[in-house]
Amino acid sequence: MNSKKHFLKNNSISCIIFIAIAIILLPQCGRKKKDIFSFPAYTKNIKVNKLELPAPQEISIVKTNNANVISWSKIDNQKGIFLQKNHSIKILGYNVYRFLKNRFIPRNPINKKPVAENSLTDFYANKKHHFCYLVRAVFSVDKQILEGPASQIICI
Repeated sequence: MNSKKHFLKNNSISCIIFIAIAIILLPQCGRKKKDIFSFPAYTKNIKVNKLELPAPQEISIVKTNNANVISWSKIDNQKGIFLQKNHSIKILGYNVYRFLKNRFIPRNPINKKPVAENSLTDFYANKKHHFCYLVRAVFSVDKQILEGPASQIICI
């Protein structure tokens, strides 16, 4: 009888130890081992004030029978007025935003890729709604893509 109690006591202690080990080790199963000594490559984050980038000017809309043609003046990349001289800056194109009058400006532009020209034809225009448009230039500043400040909002 004494040996049964001793066996049950040892068995319950070993079960508790087994459960404790399982609780500690099981959450780590299948996870990628963390290497606490690897450091990411140093990347220099540039801080660009978007207001230092130029906004498109001279926005105009021409309403046709089935579309609105939005045009603006191109930003001259040769002026060199952007930021400091130690940044490489390219103009990638322009994003055009359409929204209803007295509504919020949407997050996404109506064009899927930046428009390289200085005009865009919006075929979504209809006579029931009064749309507003704004244009933002898209820049590559040291290989980081940024949108510049918004142009003047123009409505039809």
